[in-house]
Amino acid sequence: MKTRWMFLVAMLSIAPSLAAQARPSGDELYNKYVEAAGGKAAMQKITSRHVWGHFEVPAQGMSGPIEILSASPMKMLTKIEIPGMGSTTTGLNGETGWMLNPAMGPMLVEGTALDQMKQQADMEALLNPSKYVTSRETTGEANHGGSPCWVVTVTTKWKENYTECYDKATGLLSATIRKQSTPMGDLEATTVYTEYKAFDGLKMSTVIKASTMGIEQVIRIDSVSTRPIPDSAFELPSEIKALKKP
Repeated sequence: MKTRWMFLVAMLSIAPSLAAQARPSGDELYNKYVEAAGGKAAMQKITSRHVWGHFEVPAQGMSGPIEILSASPMKMLTKIEIPGMGSTTTGLNGETGWMLNPAMGPMLVEGTALDQMKQQADMEALLNPSKYVTSRETTGEANHGGSPCWVVTVTTKWKENYTECYDKATGLLSATIRKQSTPMGDLEATTVYTEYKAFDGLKMSTVIKASTMGIEQVIRIDSVSTRPIPDSAFELPSEIKALKKP
């Protein structure tokens, strides 16, 4: 009896270390994600991406087209048509981030919001994670998109912390939880990525659901092109150029 008790105590004492060994590191999960998405070689081949789709806000019965253009290393343009309101355009030309909104007019994106925009727009960020991130630490487990996932806490170079969740079965990114800096302040969004499909050798989520302040927004990707995009597509609008003048 004494021997059995001592064995039980010994097993309980090493249980935490065994659990730690079974839990993959944040870097391991990130590298597995890169491979699951298609691998570094495939990522290096694609230097531009043009996405067409539509967005929905189910609670408000709102929907409309969305178009996203990206080009290496750090250029992005997103156009959203909002019924009854007009179009909202957000862009980054590599240095200057900006937004044209029918409700708020033209504005420059600055501070943490610009840091976040650069990280999210940079097509080379997956290949060079240390460009924006100082650490990834596996901190738990959760369930997003109907699948168990590993929870990873990410720390950026500008001292922001946010959460990434990696699907245990596929290795793909299943969710992020992050406070986005906006003109209305910091808003926490839980974004779930599902229905991954391959486009020119790279997998990307084609159904993206973001929940902020209890309101869910859904983006559904219809088609993707990786043909080159001219630099002129990312030029600053005249309204934004006027804001930059001294």
